[in-house]
Amino acid sequence: MNSLVMRNACAAQVTSYLPKCAVDLARYLALVVGLAQRHCYTKRLLVLPEALSLPDLPQGFAPLCELVMQGDLRDYRLVVAAWQGI
Repeated sequence: MNSLVMRNACAAQVTSYLPKCAVDLARYLALVVGLAQRHCYTKRLLVLPEALSLPDLPQGFAPLCELVMQGDLRDYRLVVAAWQGI
């Protein structure tokens, strides 16, 4: 769902909501990756770092997680570039 919201926000050039979508998308993808690999995360705080340590990650997932973990999502073009790699 978030990827659809991100696509529509880019098409309408309404970028203020993209940082929130990027955080949610990274978290949900991390949960899907963990589920697919039967990995139980130790803490919610560590979901993204632990997900990055798992094998066979979707293309574009690591750059998106890095952006989210750095917390600097002001440049929506970087968010969009990372999201489009997925």
